[in-house]
Amino acid sequence: MKIDRVELNTVYADRGMSKQLWATEWALDLWDKYDALKSGDTVVDLGCGERFSAAMSLDSTINYIGFDVKRDSVETGSQLYPQYHWLHADIHNEMYNPTGVIDPESFQFPIASNTADLVVCASLFTHLETLTVAKNYLGEIKRMIKPGGHLWISWFRSPPNEVCSDASRTVFTETEIINLIGGWLTLKFTIAGMSEGYHDQWVMLGQVD
Repeated sequence: MKIDRVELNTVYADRGMSKQLWATEWALDLWDKYDALKSGDTVVDLGCGERFSAAMSLDSTINYIGFDVKRDSVETGSQLYPQYHWLHADIHNEMYNPTGVIDPESFQFPIASNTADLVVCASLFTHLETLTVAKNYLGEIKRMIKPGGHLWISWFRSPPNEVCSDASRTVFTETEIINLIGGWLTLKFTIAGMSEGYHDQWVMLGQVD
């Protein structure tokens, strides 16, 4: 990737996102180390917000697709980075879109198969509420990732946390998580998620088999 870190710092400061800079740089370094993202690649960011689109904008060769159930996130992104493809769906989520009318258990993402070199799910599966929704989303992710592509994903797991279906902090068992990704995703990096800390998520980078 051709992302200048000084320029990245400036962009995040200008957007009032300096507190998110370290986590973004950490992810970028890992994606580079494990060859998960290269110039010219397509990134699909599910539950996008603004953080990664700001970074991707510094490499003009990156094709970025941002998806969110929060309309204002998509509208803001499209205004700031009109060169990218922004998608919104009125999916029901008790935390982020409680009035949504689309059932997340059967939703199909409007993204073509074999599109993404990297799918980003940062703090997404920590809010999906049920295992059925997680299974559906992962099925869709498997469909949209190119062979050999990568997935960046995070979870709250039990143990050490208690299993929970609350949208503000969804927790699956470690066995359930492993079963969800087993057989199709080879993990190249995992870290954290071993405490009950509010933000301590089990972070994974995997490659599609």
